[in-house]
Formats: sequence, structure tokens, C-alpha cells
Amino acid sequence: YYLGRIQYNAGNYTESIITYSKAEELIDAVEDDFNKGLLYAQLGILHRKYYDYQNSLNCYNKAQEYYYNSNHIPHLYFTKLNIGQLYHERKDYKLAESLYIEALRWAHENDYYILGQEAFKQLLLNFANLFKVKTILSLAVILTVCILTFKNVVSVEAFMAIASAIITYYFTKKEKEE
Repeated sequence: YYLGRIQYNAGNYTESIITYSKAEELIDAVEDDFNKGLLYAQLGILHRKYYDYQNSLNCYNKAQEYYYNSNHIPHLYFTKLNIGQLYHERKDYKLAESLYIEALRWAHENDYYILGQEAFKQLLLNFANLFKVKTILSLAVILTVCILTFKNVVSVEAFMAIASAIITYYFTKKEKEE
């Protein structure tokens, strides 16, 4: 597993997928479900890099199962984000949105900042593609600050309303400039 991770970090994706695939052949010898989840999550990421969405989704689903069995719930929700990104890449924005909101809601309820930030960022990028916004970075920064500032006060629905208001403002401003 770790050799595959080093290869991945070095940008050697083909070598990495070969190493992970060899590790997968030995998966039955591994007793720790968390480590199995890590392996399958990485395989899912690599298959997605090569646009092999079906194998990617299969690996992500296995990773979720192992994370659930090992009670590593944050990893399960990070994998949901990965699945959301997969659907986003396939332009299935509605399904991606539902996964991002599910992860954002869990992060909010469990005070898990990093997951919340990433889920919110992905949700904004999803909105940007859905509505053809070209400069989403400033919106992402504003809304990330909002989620960090108001995480104990504002609900997921309120964050969604904020995102909607800012996106509406952006379009109104853009239309006036044109």
C-alpha cells in the first residue's frame, strides 16, 4: 500500500495502480478493515484519473463498506465526496449535489471542519458548473469563511441559502456588466 502511495504522490499513476492492484490480490490476508478501505479508496481515485468510472465506483463502494465496518465514519464521508466528484465529472450534477450535501450535513453535525470545508467547496464547484459560472474561487473563499465562522450557529440549509444568494448576486452583477 505505502509503495503505491509514494508512487501516486510522485505522479507515477500507472505504477501506483499496478502496486495497488497487487496489494488487492492479498486483501484477504489483511484483517484491518480500515486499511482495506484505504486501499480501495486509493484504487477508486486512480481509476477515476483514468476515466474508468465503473471500476472507480466499485472501489469507492468497497472502501465505504470497509470504513463503515471499521467505524471510520469520517473516511466514509470523504469517500462520499470522491463519489460526488466522480458524478460531477460525468456531469450528473444533481447526484453529486446530494452526496456533497450529505457529507456537509454530517460534517456540520459532528464538527468536522476539514470535511465540511471540502464538501462546501465541492458543492460550490458543482453549482458553478451547473450554472456555468467561470470564476468561482472568490465565492468558494467567501463561503468557506462563512462555514468556519458560523459552523455552530448556522444550519446546512442556511449555508445553502447563503450560497444561493451569492450565486444570484454574481449572475445579476455579471448580467449588468454584459
